Parts: sequence; C-alpha cells; structure tokens
Amino acid sequence: MIASKDYDKTGPANTYEHINEVLTQIVQKHSDYGIALNNISVVSTNYKLIRLLGTAIHTEPDDVSGIRFTRNAIDNHYIEDAYIYRIA
Repeated sequence: MIASKDYDKTGPANTYEHINEVLTQIVQKHSDYGIALNNISVVSTNYKLIRLLGTAIHTEPDDVSGIRFTRNAIDNHYIEDAYIYRIA
C-alpha cells in the first residue's frame, strides 16, 4: 500500500500510471525485481489506516526510515503486520 498526496491531486489513475512507469524502469535495470503493479494499492494520505499509523509512528519530516509494526492495536484497530517506510 502506498499513501500519496498525488492520489488527491491528480487522481488514482494518474498515480497508478506514474508508479507503473517507475516499476518499468526498475525492471529494465533489475530483471529479477518481484513487485508487480497489481500487488500495489495506492491510497490517499487521508485513508483511515494511514492516519491511524500516523498517530502511532513518528519520524522527523526529512527522515527516510523503515519501521516494522506487528501485532499491535491503534485506537482498537488491530494491525496484523505492516512495514512502514517513510520517504517523504
């Protein structure tokens, strides 16, 4: 799942198109790359799960960080497993 501000600005179709272009470039360089577009969901940064995770996980605005979030609850919403990677 990718949360993107572009989802709200340009719409889901344009956001998926952009991600597909990036995936195509990656596959051209690394033929063994294993993530296909149909395995990716793009959502708004206002999506409920993203907002919940944002209340529990805090990073600095310029940090590039990855955090494993397993078998936890936020506001009575159980999260089985998530890897949160903030790049912006």
